[in-house]
Amino acid sequence: MNSTTITGVNLEVTTDAVFLPLVTAFVEKAALALGMDDATAKALMTASGEVFTYLSHIGAGENDVRIRCSGKGYYAQADFDFQAESFNMHAFNMTASYGLPEDLPGEENEPDQEETHLLTASRMVDRFKLAQSDDGFRLTLTKERTYPAASKGGLPKVTPLQSYSVVKPDSEELKIFVRMVVDQYDPHLVPSSFHFPGKVADMAACGDYRAALAVDEEGRIGGGIIWIWENHQMVECYGPYVVSEPSASSMPHDLLDFCIGAIARSRALGLICRYPTPELPLEYFETLGDLTFLQSDGSLLELTAWYRHFDEDLGATVWTHPLLDDFLARDRLFASAQEGDQLLSGEGSAC
Repeated sequence: MNSTTITGVNLEVTTDAVFLPLVTAFVEKAALALGMDDATAKALMTASGEVFTYLSHIGAGENDVRIRCSGKGYYAQADFDFQAESFNMHAFNMTASYGLPEDLPGEENEPDQEETHLLTASRMVDRFKLAQSDDGFRLTLTKERTYPAASKGGLPKVTPLQSYSVVKPDSEELKIFVRMVVDQYDPHLVPSSFHFPGKVADMAACGDYRAALAVDEEGRIGGGIIWIWENHQMVECYGPYVVSEPSASSMPHDLLDFCIGAIARSRALGLICRYPTPELPLEYFETLGDLTFLQSDGSLLELTAWYRHFDEDLGATVWTHPLLDDFLARDRLFASAQEGDQLLSGEGSAC
């Protein structure tokens, strides 16, 4: 099921355990209607049931909870809007654990038994988010569809392209491209979603992923780039990946120019690249910092993240202790006042 808009259905009930069967049935049927497979729907149903059970314990039927199920082609989510004096987020820490009832007998173990419902819910979904406002809490549980991993073999023969155009791909072209990327690039340069071509295609179909491919007149793929809006102001790109061109080709620049052209006049403030390929035109970016990756063999690998700012930077004056001058200057975080012959008196340095 592919959808370009999020659709949803709502249920509002009192936080009373008597409504638990209604809540679980609602979430499961809604997830199935949104295109999820049976395993995904049951996982979201189980997580939602655990959350509702917890809310019924702390609310004891005193409050209402509004549950909204929505999704796109590759995931379904359940939003819980509720009122509560407190909500213990400890269970959503991935290192959290609780003892069994026999470990801590008596009333002092009762809070743990309640919060195990949240612990179970957090482990049944792929992502969760809690927000608080004047209206109360919103807990969002997200579960993604199950996709088959990319198959080995059957890829097009790789040949340099005599000429190419940068275009938006269809779903089948995008699936072939990500399979070629997984086949040719080191794992640390490839997002985990690329190992599931169907997921990438569904994410593109619903507008979460945007993509551009370099193809010739016969439809052969030479390379591509994919980007995603991480939030309403920041975009992340994957690539450019070159799968059939020599390294001296201008294709990486053409692909990146297409990506930047698509977002430059939008509300985006910047573009980040955390998976820099050898073909990434570094002159387009500034250094953001280093990330350390744990590889499958246990070794550590450091990759530099890159950033391009789109909004105009008007600058600012910042006061810092002289001991931090060298650090800030070394990391290019500012141009010092001394460099502009604008020496200011005082114990601190002006940046």
